[in-house]
This record gives sequence, structure tokens and C-alpha cells, in this order.
Amino acid sequence: QITKERYFEAFDFVTKKLGKNRVGTVLIAGLEPKESTVEGAKTMSKKGVRVCILPFKPWDSSAYADNELCNPEDLLWIAKKVAKFMLDNKIDPKKCHGCLSCSSCTIEDDLMTLIKR
Repeated sequence: QITKERYFEAFDFVTKKLGKNRVGTVLIAGLEPKESTVEGAKTMSKKGVRVCILPFKPWDSSAYADNELCNPEDLLWIAKKVAKFMLDNKIDPKKCHGCLSCSSCTIEDDLMTLIKR
């Protein structure tokens, strides 16, 4: 029930307080059309927010257990776009703090390295 606009307002507030490259968010790929996920990531990156993309994979006991898992090709397509957005907006995960600086559960950092080459 919380709108995307409200999230964007909250990220504007926090990035004004903490600065660019110090705020992050996780977007779950596979819950909405991939283009919508990419558009959200683009908006967040422009705001200086580090975006992590994780695939939708519900727990067996959750209300979403019967929903389709994220398509791996869609995940890669989304992550490539997010990596480009972060490069374009000078977001460097290695300069982030805590969980934002770790590349263990996402592929955007690796893709950023490949895109730079």
C-alpha cells in the first residue's frame, strides 16, 4: 500500500542527509514486469542510491510459494541495465559501507567491471 513515489521521497530525504553512494535498496526481480524493475532502478540510481537486484524465489511455506521463480535471463538483463545505471551515475559499490559494499549476493558489481572494459 506504500506507493513508489513515497519510497522515492524517503530516498531523497536520506540521500540529502547521508550523501550519494551511502544509501541502498534491494529490488526483487520477477515480481513485476522487468521493464518496471529497470525503471525503478534507473530512478533510484539517478538519486544516488545503490541498487541491488535479487531474484524472486519464495520460501516453500510462504503465501507466494506457488508463484513462478524469476527467469534467470530476465535477472541478467535487469542486472546489466542496473550496472550501467550505477556507472552512469557514479555509484561505486566498493565505496559504500556495510552490506552495500559486499558483492556476495548480487551480480551488478561483476557486470560493472565487465562493462568498464
